[in-house]
Amino acid sequence: MGPVPFLDPSGLTDATGTLGPAKEKRIHKAREAFHQHFPQCQLYVVIKTFRDDVPLELALFWIFNLAGLSPAEKKAGKNHDLLLVVDSQRMLTGLTMGYGLEAFINSQDIDRNLACAAPQLAAGDLTAGIVTIIEGLSELFATTCRRLPVAAGLPSARSSTPALATADY
Repeated sequence: MGPVPFLDPSGLTDATGTLGPAKEKRIHKAREAFHQHFPQCQLYVVIKTFRDDVPLELALFWIFNLAGLSPAEKKAGKNHDLLLVVDSQRMLTGLTMGYGLEAFINSQDIDRNLACAAPQLAAGDLTAGIVTIIEGLSELFATTCRRLPVAAGLPSARSSTPALATADY
């Protein structure tokens, strides 16, 4: 697969150079909105082309584990980072997440989220597809946060804690 790609510290790496400043700004804005609601998570977006014989799942694993995305203190169950990879040639998307999120977010929900961007990607609108995925992640995480107390057998945070009743997930 070659050397691990250099990743931009901003969290958005366009290795293809296809976006341009206005489109990059739109993606950064969506990433920042996600991070504002879920500051414990870091969301990285990588746009790259891969050879046809490289499965996107392998590319995701390769980048997530070898590109130095997460610091040493955020390993294993403490890792709440996410990596969205877009193969801009095949218009394929894949998302992987740190082990710390796997107990809360399931792969079927991730797959449904990625599928929501398929029409935009099929139409060649890479930016809209990425923003749709990021906004879908925000909704998925918010829904998960609301369900956690019930799943743990606790009273709902919204009904029992006035300070959280108006919280914006």
